[in-house]
Order: sequence, then structure tokens, then C-alpha cells
Amino acid sequence: MEVAAGKVMDREARVMRYREKRKNRRFEKTIRYASRKAYAEIRPRIKGRYFISNNQLFN
Repeated sequence: MEVAAGKVMDREARVMRYREKRKNRRFEKTIRYASRKAYAEIRPRIKGRYFISNNQLFN
């Protein structure tokens, strides 16, 4: 019976961890790398997509 009791306790611990993580979920947009954001803002776009001009191809 000790094995079954251990499994129940193990499951309870996993469920508790899941519930704690669920409380801390964040769905708003967060910026992780400021350098990537700065580079993305500088890059030229057409209709929202990045594009490479002929000047950039030959440099």
C-alpha cells in the first residue's frame, strides 16, 4: 500500500505545481530582448513585412 500512497502524494504535488504555475501566467506581450526590438524597428518594411532593398543586397 505504500507504493499507492506514494503515487497519490506525487500526483497531488504535481497538481499543486500546475495550479501555482497557472496563477502566474501572463498573456500580455513582453519584450525579452531590447536589442532585437531596436533592430526590428529600424528594418524597412513593406505591408508590415521586412524587405531587403537592392542597396542592402550589395553591401
